[in-house]
Amino acid sequence: MIQKISGVEQVGIYSVAYSIGNAINIISNSINQTITPWLYRKLKDNDYKEIRKNITYIFLIVLLIISVFILIVPEMLNIIAAKEYKEALDVVRPVAASTFFSFVYGLFATIEFYFDKNKFSMIISGILAITNILLNLVFINLFDYRAAGYTTMVCYALLAIGHLIYTNKILEKNKKGYLIRNITMIFIILLMFGIVIVSQMLNGFVYIRYLIIAFIFILAFFNRKVIIRKLNNFS
Repeated sequence: MIQKISGVEQVGIYSVAYSIGNAINIISNSINQTITPWLYRKLKDNDYKEIRKNITYIFLIVLLIISVFILIVPEMLNIIAAKEYKEALDVVRPVAASTFFSFVYGLFATIEFYFDKNKFSMIISGILAITNILLNLVFINLFDYRAAGYTTMVCYALLAIGHLIYTNKILEKNKKGYLIRNITMIFIILLMFGIVIVSQMLNGFVYIRYLIIAFIFILAFFNRKVIIRKLNNFS
């Protein structure tokens, strides 16, 4: 679609941007592979209280890791990409945010699969694939190929919200309570959107971006005992 609307050159730039944005998937996938066996154990042990205690921390840890990646993207592009790919910066950030939403709905989907209720996943994925095509058709024409990064981010966020609501309904139906409150998860999702928007606004303000990164590391340092304890829970 980008080739038909914007041209071959923009397809190349978008492909590079998408690859860089998806690089953070290596870390989120590693965390997911660590957490999934723990999650299955807790589901099998009927220990939903322990899952609820840890799930928000899991999402926030991954969100902070991806946030740091998003904030340092301009310098990464300066090192690894040619000058003609600098505009790819506008695509890398929303694509990186999409990996967070992918991580989120992946955990929800694990619970759906445990309860053998994974038909919803196929239905909502199909609906949002069509939605993504329609949004691309509208917004790439209105703006340019860079809009595709944002339509992808929005669709992945909607996918995460859909799985959140469905997973909570499954748990409530089986008298297991809820996994994470809808309002809490929506706040975390909006926080990810906010980080993408703010980081775009701070493109030319290197010192402010790195002050935010320093704040994240200081926050992590002062909460290191809690973080280490939570991570040890998954072993």
